[in-house]
Amino acid sequence: MTSEAKGYRHHKLVVVLLVVACVLAPIAGTAIWINNQVTKTDRYVRTVKPLAADPHIQAAIADNVTRTLFAKVDVAARAQQVLPDRAKVFAPAIANALHGFVRNTTMSFLASDQFQRLWVELNRRSHKQLNKILTGKGKLVRDTNGRVEIALAPVLDRSLMSGPRPWVLEWMASRRRQRTTPPAGVPGGCG
Repeated sequence: MTSEAKGYRHHKLVVVLLVVACVLAPIAGTAIWINNQVTKTDRYVRTVKPLAADPHIQAAIADNVTRTLFAKVDVAARAQQVLPDRAKVFAPAIANALHGFVRNTTMSFLASDQFQRLWVELNRRSHKQLNKILTGKGKLVRDTNGRVEIALAPVLDRSLMSGPRPWVLEWMASRRRQRTTPPAGVPGGCG
């Protein structure tokens, strides 16, 4: 084998190795970035924490919570059931007022420090699920159409607990039975 043939093979090997390095460099860079930014829980939480204070995101969450609640409960129909016959015409107005009340109560909750803490906790928990999806280790993780979603059920529960109490519905039902006082222990007695 001549030195010219060795030089040609050496040249080809150098070119192939340079092409491989050029292809692998962005992949390696992306892998390092994902490892440092996405898979580290503290960094992830630090990145998403400010989103909870964004008014646009708060409005979207409040709309979603309100829409979800009202999709599960037909408030106008329920009001029709508990109202006396002469007051049934007010059922749609009651439903609209309650819709606004739920949205406003949810917005108040979203602006609270309590929600900020909940947001961090939800994201810590969901980050574990995200890591399972990214590493392919998650068996019980739900990935809906390629999207990772944060469950809003805790937001809805806490929002309702900071707003209308279950006694409101009980009191509305009791009005239908002609009771004029709210259930025992209700603050302020709205009857």
